Amino acid sequence: MTLVTGAGLAYLICALVIVVFHIAMLLGAPWGHLTMGGLYKGRYTGARKLLSLAQFAVIAVLAIVVAGAAGFIGWTPPGWALWLVLAVSGLSVLANGATPSAPERQIWLPVTLVMFFAVLALATMG
Repeated sequence: MTLVTGAGLAYLICALVIVVFHIAMLLGAPWGHLTMGGLYKGRYTGARKLLSLAQFAVIAVLAIVVAGAAGFIGWTPPGWALWLVLAVSGLSVLANGATPSAPERQIWLPVTLVMFFAVLALATMG
């Protein structure tokens, strides 16, 4: 396995975990304390579900860019797209590191760090 393949796979596994989490939130999982700063406990309803859907969509688009850059699909994204994924990943690390919700930080900070370093490897060596 090459570094590019491994980095792409690591990112995609983490993205899948996030996507599954947001699908569960959309279906009524009571995990509000594990996202958005832990401000909304329990199940999401209404506008909060829309925010979860938006996060799901953003992660899915970023994962497609990474899958393309890693050579997993028959499309190669423009070079700037991977740097955009890196920027979003960096912001995710900062947000998850600064969240007042300890459970959210304990779960998502490691995930976003893996994603950040995976994209960094893809962007600089891929």
